[in-house]
Amino acid sequence: CPEPKVYKTFTFPRTVTAAEWSPDSKYLLVNLGYDHNNPEFKPDLKLIDVKSGEILFSRTCNGGDGLDVYLNAIGWLPDSKRFLTAGDNGTFTVWDVRGNILREYVHAERKRVVFMKMIPGKDETILVTKGGDVESMALDANMSTRPIDQRTAFTGAISISNDGAYLVLASLADKDVCRPAQISLYDLKTMNFLRSFDADTYDNDRNLVIPMIAGPNNELVCAGSESGKIHIWDLETGELIQVLEEHSRHTGCLTAHPKYPGMIVSCSDDNCIIIWATKSFQEERRFQDENWLKLQSTIKLPTVEIKKGW
Repeated sequence: CPEPKVYKTFTFPRTVTAAEWSPDSKYLLVNLGYDHNNPEFKPDLKLIDVKSGEILFSRTCNGGDGLDVYLNAIGWLPDSKRFLTAGDNGTFTVWDVRGNILREYVHAERKRVVFMKMIPGKDETILVTKGGDVESMALDANMSTRPIDQRTAFTGAISISNDGAYLVLASLADKDVCRPAQISLYDLKTMNFLRSFDADTYDNDRNLVIPMIAGPNNELVCAGSESGKIHIWDLETGELIQVLEEHSRHTGCLTAHPKYPGMIVSCSDDNCIIIWATKSFQEERRFQDENWLKLQSTIKLPTVEIKKGW
């Protein structure tokens, strides 16, 4: 696997709250949402052409260009030509890549969405509301929603496996009833609860911790924690496989490499980004490197006449 390097840098004068790649990797959607620590910042939405670095369009909150409230969540539809935004007033908007509004929806109960993940290959999304409810929503004519059977009190973040088979929910600890923080796994097709994952070292009382499913066969459930420890469980059995302790502060975001599923990256409040790889992936890459070196050694070099005196 090649060493990571900077491809392009996009700089903004304020906090970036979310960024989402389009499925075809041509565009980067950036949400400069509400910043609780800097409320004077003007919320903004930008769409960037990754290859050229050009900002294709920008929409400023209350700027008279269609963005009337700040956005809490963003996500791409499968065709990479449309994307969905969730406003703080319970409104959902479908945009095209030219910045035109195609449709607007209003949640039946005006629930405010704080987290959202699109289901791969479908015009459907999973929502987390401000009250901690989890719902699925189809972007059809009726904007139909259905609740997901939650086994825990309050969900902070969710993630969906790349193949769209599983949904994982990260729920906060509730010390009043002695309930620890845990991860819940659902079958995304049936919405049936499968199992939960927890550990004595897995702490999630108040900060955002986004879980994920990783591994060559989607066999691992991974999550950071407020202490910085990264936990890896076996998806089928719920067994805790490993705890990684390289981060020193809250580690809230993990994501898997789209091409190499044996590789994940973690982001922490200790200002570090760490790239991890499974042992099988490392051995596979090492085998490929050794074969490459062996191939080079068998290549016959061109004959060169060496002059006397060299």
